[in-house]
Amino acid sequence: MSNYQTLIAQAEELRAKADQERRAVIERIKGEVAAYAITGEDLGFSTRKPAAEGGAPRGRKPGSGKANGAAPHGAAPATS
Repeated sequence: MSNYQTLIAQAEELRAKADQERRAVIERIKGEVAAYAITGEDLGFSTRKPAAEGGAPRGRKPGSGKANGAAPHGAAPATS
């Protein structure tokens, strides 16, 4: 086996070991969370959904109620 193939095999073995360790840690954490009845809120996670982003509807100037200059549905824009 070439040096490259040996390194690839070692990398795959390390990835498998890392994945196994990660799963073990997750299971241990789940056990502790259950044992102490820890909630997401206890950990600082929000239980509310975040507000919608964006503010004003698209195509409108905030507060003016007027379109932002775009022509409505295929109509030619007004010229001054």
